[in-house]
Amino acid sequence: MPKRKPDQVITHRIELGTWERDNIAAPVAATKQVSNLAGSVSGIAVGGALALAAYGLYWFFDSAFDIRSKIKDHVLSEAEEAGMTAEEYEAVMNDPRMPLGMRTITTILGL
Repeated sequence: MPKRKPDQVITHRIELGTWERDNIAAPVAATKQVSNLAGSVSGIAVGGALALAAYGLYWFFDSAFDIRSKIKDHVLSEAEEAGMTAEEYEAVMNDPRMPLGMRTITTILGL
């Protein structure tokens, strides 16, 4: 047999007094704040660990396979195929108008 719809709605409201606010609500709020802080710190730690791992892999491959010199040789050969001399290439790489990000990448790669 199906239930019939309720014919009235009753609303219950719970209010905290001074004692409850001091002894229940404040510790719960402090716990939530610590939880939020721990989440932020763990996110920063994971990002730092990933950056450190990427940096370590880069230097591992550079020391094991001499990646930097291979990249530089490849870039120089591509520049020569495009008709650029070594002096022109050095002038472009040392140009102060080069964007900071590109200058950083070329410095890291040893170009």
